[in-house]
Amino acid sequence: MAEPIGRKSIKKTLESLKAYVSLKSDLFKVEEKCFYEMLEEIKREIDSEEKSESEINFLSTVIDYSNSVSDLIRTLMLYIEALEAYISELDETFDSLLEDAKRAAEQQMQEIPRDKPPFYG
Repeated sequence: MAEPIGRKSIKKTLESLKAYVSLKSDLFKVEEKCFYEMLEEIKREIDSEEKSESEINFLSTVIDYSNSVSDLIRTLMLYIEALEAYISELDETFDSLLEDAKRAAEQQMQEIPRDKPPFYG
């Protein structure tokens, strides 16, 4: 059975969104790795010399931001998976309804008497 255009565009949009979030996730992992290397270097500097409280607070803020972005990406991935499952369920329901309607139409066609010409009033 041919897929309606709307279903195709929804699936394509979802695939594009998933690819985009996946790329952002990969990019963030690389950035996070660089960030943690930089953080280790700064930590060694902090241990070797006195740093002001504002510098330490800044680092803490950056770490919180990094964790928030990571959580957001994971949440987006879960949301996309849920959307995929929902769309799949809708597809199955739509296909089932379509099959039921097709069977009902075929049954009605069989019940129409064929021996008399139709009446056009």
